[in-house]
Amino acid sequence: MAGFTTAVFDELLVTFAGLATQMSLHTADPGGSGASEVSGPGYSRQPVAWTAPGGGEVSVDGLVEFEVPAATTVVYAGFWDDSAGWLGSVALADPESFAGPGFLELEPVTIAINN
Repeated sequence: MAGFTTAVFDELLVTFAGLATQMSLHTADPGGSGASEVSGPGYSRQPVAWTAPGGGEVSVDGLVEFEVPAATTVVYAGFWDDSAGWLGSVALADPESFAGPGFLELEPVTIAINN
C-alpha cells in the first residue's frame, strides 16, 4: 500500500502546533473563517500548548476550560494563531448544551493525520 510515514505527518503537526496557540468554541460549523464563535458574558478564547507530535498525532498539553454563556449549544472547537488567524476546527464528539451559564472542559484534544 502506498502512503506516507508517520514521520511526515509528525513534521506537519509540528508546524500546526507551532501556529495553533488559541482555541475557541462554536455553535455551528465554523467553515473556513471561524464563523459561529460563542459570544457572551465570560466567554473568551483559551491559550493552548501542545505535546510533542508522535505517531501522526499531537495533543493539547492539559485541560482546556471555557466559560460558556447561558442558552448556548457548543458543537465545534476551533484553532487560531497569535494574530487571530483562523486555522481550522474539529467537531465535538457530543454537542454540549447550556441552559444556564457554565463551564466546558475539553480533554484530551488530539489532532491526528493518517493515510
